[in-house]
Amino acid sequence: MMRRLLVILLLVTVSQTAWAQATNMEKAPVVRRQIDWRSMRHQLVTRLGGTLTDVYFHNLMVSVGYNYHATNWFSIGANVGYAFPLASGITKRIEDEKKALSGKSFDMPATSLGLMLDAHASISPLYGKTLLLGKVAVAYDFYLQAGAGLMQVRWNSDLPSSFAAEDSFTPAIIGGGGLRLFLDKGVVFGIEVLDYIANMHVVADRKAGPTVDATKTLAGYEVGGEEWTNNIAFMVSIGVMLPFELKYDED
Repeated sequence: MMRRLLVILLLVTVSQTAWAQATNMEKAPVVRRQIDWRSMRHQLVTRLGGTLTDVYFHNLMVSVGYNYHATNWFSIGANVGYAFPLASGITKRIEDEKKALSGKSFDMPATSLGLMLDAHASISPLYGKTLLLGKVAVAYDFYLQAGAGLMQVRWNSDLPSSFAAEDSFTPAIIGGGGLRLFLDKGVVFGIEVLDYIANMHVVADRKAGPTVDATKTLAGYEVGGEEWTNNIAFMVSIGVMLPFELKYDED
């Protein structure tokens, strides 16, 4: 009798466990694959930043851009922007010292950047989700970017017309990378570091010869050769992703 009772209890227990598991699985949510935050979406972006390693003039840069994300990890795009010159501490010190020596104003014969155009391709080798400030869940990706474009090289606008130096455009190679945070379905915030590499004029050369007093006037300077220059820029951006709907697959 006792054996029969134990067998019945065992069968009931096993049956209830199997039924509970089946019920829970039926009501469980569908397992979804990772959301494609970028795949087949368009990105419109505005950027603000500046170059970091300039000797004579820093460049305050503003730009607008477009990226098309063909897949979740690959995109192509283009930017157009403009840079505004800001005299560095070295430039201000040289101008003040030479003005004190000669009694005349001295304008630094150096260049800054102007109009900037580029086309590029990007890959996102690392992406996922994280907690922003430990509270808000956001998607992110790290990306690498490479491209080419044109940069306008502008001489100091305060130089007198007698100083023979003309603004010009030069080809540039662009490389770098950044981080994007997807704040919601359509808004994305980014930071990036880019290097605009170009063969360009940076500063006028002093004329050779013992009779030239280069500390007094711009007559002691002439436009010399170009040199390969790294224009490293730090940028912050805000943009929108279109369409707003996110794409994902169900298992």
